Amino acid sequence: MPSSLGYLGDFANEPGFLVALERRQGLFEGITDAYRLVHRGEMTSWDGSIDCFGPYVRFWSYAPAESVESLQKQFDPHWKLLSKRYGFKGAVIVSALKDPHNRGLTSTIVEMGEKAPQRFDVSEWGLRYHVSLSSGAHTGLFLDQRDNRKRVRALAKDQRVANLFAYTCSFSAAALAGGASEVVSVDTSGTSLARGKTLMTDNGLDISKAKFYQEDARLWLKREGKRAPASFGLVICDPPTFSTSKTGGAFSVSDAWPELVLGVKKLLIPTGEALFSHNHQAGDDKLYLGSLTAVFEEVLEVKPPLDFPQTKDKASVHHYWCKGIKKLS
Repeated sequence: MPSSLGYLGDFANEPGFLVALERRQGLFEGITDAYRLVHRGEMTSWDGSIDCFGPYVRFWSYAPAESVESLQKQFDPHWKLLSKRYGFKGAVIVSALKDPHNRGLTSTIVEMGEKAPQRFDVSEWGLRYHVSLSSGAHTGLFLDQRDNRKRVRALAKDQRVANLFAYTCSFSAAALAGGASEVVSVDTSGTSLARGKTLMTDNGLDISKAKFYQEDARLWLKREGKRAPASFGLVICDPPTFSTSKTGGAFSVSDAWPELVLGVKKLLIPTGEALFSHNHQAGDDKLYLGSLTAVFEEVLEVKPPLDFPQTKDKASVHHYWCKGIKKLS
């Protein structure tokens, strides 16, 4: 996005939009071309967010729409301004349609402007990450983990690193770029792990130092905790809120969290560190934080990046950096 915002003219009836853009003016120059333009709650006229991925924009609407046409009508003024004044080439709208037959919500994607490639690259701290705007809710890169990827890269040198719920392995790539001696990526999706391998290769990283396990992270933790306890210097645990796998069955982050914390504890060397994250907005904060403080001497909850300001009473995502395993009394 250009550094000069200019006057928004007929878009001034959306003051939240202007304020959001001003907050981000020049914020990511030289760092990344993928960031959140407008976070949920920064605008009052609709419930959603706007993300920038290089020359393309993704609108995410949380309120179910009546029709595709209503989605286009709702976002057309936003898209016209962003394309005309800031040079974005194309956009997608990710939302849900109201089901007249009460069969639940159906996700939909509406394209505007130039069609984005099926997969393209964005840059972050010198690494190229592959993203897709046509794959629904998840693009392949979680923007709210940007600062944590930077810290993983800084801490990874000469460490064995385990990346649980690895998805497309962005944390794994950051760890390899930081000089990790070995990086293990665990995820139930073989497709996601394959994307991770491609990501590492395309960035010129040493794939011989990477291992991939298509498995439920809970099962892998149990096995690895018995086979090689206290062998990792850094562990990343960023589980989904809910999911289902063939090997592990149904997954609920609130139910699995205490088990995950204990499993990660077994893997860490005495000087090791762990990153835990969750985005369970309806969850019990005491459960999540308490499970960590019962195990670790130091638990630091860090804020998301500046393009994800907390606009409501309850944060949308929680990140905890932990170290120093407590000794049993």
